[in-house]
Amino acid sequence: MQHEHQTNNAQYPTNPPPASLLPCNREPFAPSGMDPSTLLTTGEAAAYLGMAKKTLETWRSNGRYPLRYCKVGNRVRYRLRDLDEWLASRMQEHTGQGEGGQS
Repeated sequence: MQHEHQTNNAQYPTNPPPASLLPCNREPFAPSGMDPSTLLTTGEAAAYLGMAKKTLETWRSNGRYPLRYCKVGNRVRYRLRDLDEWLASRMQEHTGQGEGGQS
């Protein structure tokens, strides 16, 4: 019996988003139009970075990346400026570079 593999086209758009909308292609404090000191929830920060909320929670827990956050009581917030600075620190010139743009 053969099984047909069907792809949900809604998940896989035929046209990728313009490069200018991807997080690494934004200028710091750029097109969002938001104040750089704006505080975002973990979910909002994850969406801004284009990743799953769980990934950001894991990184925060294990300290994988030096991504600053603010803890107020049991709430975690990420400052837009810190997210942009972290993205800028992740820019690479070529695939042979180490993390943070070092060769």
